[in-house]
Amino acid sequence: MRLLNWFLVISDLVFAFLVAFSWYLLMTRAFGAVFTAQGLRNLRYFTVDSNLFLGLCMLICLVPDILSLFNPGYSAPSWVEYLRIAGVTGVTITLLVVIFFLGPVLKLQGLFVGSNLFMHLLTPLLAIISLLVTRSVRMLPGLFPGVFIGMLPMVLYGIYYAGNLLINGINGPNGSNDWYGFLGGDMSRFPVAMLTLLIFDFLLSLLLTFAGSVRPPAAS
Repeated sequence: MRLLNWFLVISDLVFAFLVAFSWYLLMTRAFGAVFTAQGLRNLRYFTVDSNLFLGLCMLICLVPDILSLFNPGYSAPSWVEYLRIAGVTGVTITLLVVIFFLGPVLKLQGLFVGSNLFMHLLTPLLAIISLLVTRSVRMLPGLFPGVFIGMLPMVLYGIYYAGNLLINGINGPNGSNDWYGFLGGDMSRFPVAMLTLLIFDFLLSLLLTFAGSVRPPAAS
């Protein structure tokens, strides 16, 4: 168990570094990669937001993880572990959308170039592996609180994405406001696209919360 506690602390630091490094690459060397923008305009992309959220979650989790490492009697609050799952869920959505939608449908080059290599692939994969490896140290009192907290990154981004489309329309002065092409240029697809993403978000959060945690034994 102590070995897993060490692993958690090290992985927290590694993910914080990976996110910071990949965002630095994006801010300074965005050329050659798709779905990137110079400066803070890159925050319009869920890829960037989900990675930054993961890094923030890991920094928050670092404190209780260190306490657990040096104080065997310490138990991290449930919200800390739910937050970790939320961070992993966000970047997993990024990974799956890239693999199953952006790549095959849009056939875009540059999905795994520069900062995108980290944000689209390496960081999400490592986050999933870390969550599964450390599942035995994650005792959660209930499944569904974690599921709904895990949905938050996508839900909050969906509000921002949808709000921009509804207020400014699908075509803006700097090109389409449908940044990921989910609507295919047709605003009438908006309800179906949003419902599909919400269902996908719920199922993925449910899967990761279940797979990444061990429920406490039932009281006898």
